[in-house]
Amino acid sequence: METMPRRSRTIAGVLLDATSYLLLAVGVVVVPDPVKPLAAVALALVIRHLFMQGHEASHGRLLGSRRANETVGRLLLLPSYTSYRLWDLAHNRTHHAFTRFKALDYMWRPMSPAKFRVVSPWRRALERVYRTGLGHGLYYFVEIYCRKLIVPSRRFVPERRAAYWGDTLAVAGFAALQAGAYVTAAVATGQRIVWVLFTAMVLPFALWNALAGSASFVRHTRPEIAWFDDIDEWRAAKPQLLDSVRVTPAAFVDAVRRCKLYDYKTHRWLDFKGRVTAEIRPLGR
Repeated sequence: METMPRRSRTIAGVLLDATSYLLLAVGVVVVPDPVKPLAAVALALVIRHLFMQGHEASHGRLLGSRRANETVGRLLLLPSYTSYRLWDLAHNRTHHAFTRFKALDYMWRPMSPAKFRVVSPWRRALERVYRTGLGHGLYYFVEIYCRKLIVPSRRFVPERRAAYWGDTLAVAGFAALQAGAYVTAAVATGQRIVWVLFTAMVLPFALWNALAGSASFVRHTRPEIAWFDDIDEWRAAKPQLLDSVRVTPAAFVDAVRRCKLYDYKTHRWLDFKGRVTAEIRPLGR
């Protein structure tokens, strides 16, 4: 009895988000130049919500059938320029299947002190930037989006399946159509093309990366959670069953401050100077 009302609300919510996205996409063009960045912020927030709906669809929880979820999910991920099949592979079949197992879970995998000492100075500097609040967007764009969700490395997708590239091409086509529409609108209204493209596409995407990076960081990096490099220890701990957390500003600040490096043998979080910031006793030990 409750299934149809719930599903109707879901469909109504998706339609509302899609309508908001279209209105804001037009709004970025028509509002005065000083207001365009504010419209871009609003657009980024709507992109985030569309992505969350697409995330639910990829888990099969948005609509009633697998095909409906795949079709709608693919459309919902387009505004964030994300390939649906690559997201499914990276998030559902890799991250969720091997949560916090060092060899396979890629999401905010911490460096060990030993590895941090031997990587290049450039890579150490980048890791320091990533693990500041201001670096989360850069992390998501470089380490997650570019390497997993749009043009994946051969290490991540060795089989190079055509279906993955089909979704990537669909994203590229969507972005090209957007850019063409914005350029046409800018020319027709006598506006600066670069400013319209920046505030309509580049800035919302950059803000979306910052939102996604910070949200994923605080959900997967906390002083009380353990990471594993031993498969038997990981299986005993079953971290996949403990991967939910209430996200609060305090939790975010605490994680940024304390979670820099991780000692996989002693299960301790450390700062970049090697000082212990948290000790953990994983379940199953």
